[in-house]
Amino acid sequence: MFDDRPALANHGLFPEDISLQVATWDELLALEPPKEPGFGLIVTRGHRHDALVLKSWIRQPFLFLGMIGSARKARTIFEHFVEEKNRHA
Repeated sequence: MFDDRPALANHGLFPEDISLQVATWDELLALEPPKEPGFGLIVTRGHRHDALVLKSWIRQPFLFLGMIGSARKARTIFEHFVEEKNRHA
């Protein structure tokens, strides 16, 4: 589990066998992804963090990658990616 909030990502809330990584999102996304394909679920506290994680993880070899959010959040992030692609084209 990756989170930037130590109050939520700690072994008081999760069993000891759960790997917890707590740091800024820039530091967390710089970590080497797991060698074996796994499951990724993006559940951050805002559109900006969701987009940051999704952009970093979208091409990783996950068996499944999902993101929790509203249709508005999905549309906002999709539009952001399209605008970013058009700026760099």
